Amino acid sequence: MIVNSEDAARLASVVADRNGSLKHIQRARIVLASSERLTVLEVARRTGASRPAVWRWQARYAAEGVEGLLRDKTRPPGKAPITTAVIAKILALTCAEPPG
Repeated sequence: MIVNSEDAARLASVVADRNGSLKHIQRARIVLASSERLTVLEVARRTGASRPAVWRWQARYAAEGVEGLLRDKTRPPGKAPITTAVIAKILALTCAEPPG
């Protein structure tokens, strides 16, 4: 994988950022290790990632560059949020006198 010097510097700054997100740091490490012409297995071993994860982030970098590594794709939420009507009913039950 070929990484230009501007992208390499930006990825190195992501890795060095002590307040950065761990997932972004790992993604940057994967791309930087890949730029050293290592095998996928060696990149996975060095970064602690799985081979499919290495392939995923290599492909994302090739398609979208550094911005693609720093942006997560959106997914629909697993559960619908609780409606305000349900919250009001729960609050009414907890504030009311107990039955009996």
